[in-house]
Amino acid sequence: MTKIDVVTTSGSKSGTVQLKKARAVSPILISNVVLANLSNKRQSIAHTKTKGEVSGGGKKPWRQKGTGNARAGSSRSPLWIGGGTTFGPRSVRNFYKRINKKQRLVVINELLTKKAEQDNFKIVEKIDLSSGKTKDMVQILSSLGVDGNTLLVLDKGLSNSPEAEKIYGAGRNISFLAISSIEKINAFMILKYKWIVMTKKAFEELEIRSEFIKEAGEESKKAEKQENNGTVETNGRSSKQEKAKPVVKEKTVKKTVKKATVKKQKTE
Repeated sequence: MTKIDVVTTSGSKSGTVQLKKARAVSPILISNVVLANLSNKRQSIAHTKTKGEVSGGGKKPWRQKGTGNARAGSSRSPLWIGGGTTFGPRSVRNFYKRINKKQRLVVINELLTKKAEQDNFKIVEKIDLSSGKTKDMVQILSSLGVDGNTLLVLDKGLSNSPEAEKIYGAGRNISFLAISSIEKINAFMILKYKWIVMTKKAFEELEIRSEFIKEAGEESKKAEKQENNGTVETNGRSSKQEKAKPVVKEKTVKKTVKKATVKKQKTE
């Protein structure tokens, strides 16, 4: 759990918030989520035409026999200049990779905690840019102590309001600033930018989204403890699971009795 100061646009402290760490995250999971973010952005633009898609070539160039040339049925054959392409790239290819919701939120939580430990995570009480001028946005960033690539994250209500147009317009001409809403934030964006500036409402929305991760984690831990102890909850009471006793069949009992009687008769 890390404490983060909440500041105003002038840079003065107005309060503190706590960023709770959901669980430990492996570097493999972080890399998988980032690669999925990049592949989902990818678009298959390259596209080549096959022999059937190239225009023309409906007429047979020459007759089948008697000319001395090799037989040909179309002037759009892949062997001819201006013909179709064999095994070329097609725009039908799909690069989409699915990410579980819990995995995505856990990785975002882990990356934000690292940013907070490095003191590169700023939370602003409220952003008010009634003027919509770029110099006012630069002044806000300088008062926050930002000195590099910055990602400004807006809450859902602010990003859908008419005030958002002025904020986007004020930051459009700043080369080191990118503005996004809390709904579109992902792991790649957090790693790409050095500084993360987020409104307080956006931080609260992110905390609400990640609450179910902690609840699910606690339930799984309880289930694991019950399995290890060999107890199962039934109607609010825990009863130990009894081990199943081996069942002895009647036929095997009769066989053993017969063998014992035969041995006694032989000895007598």
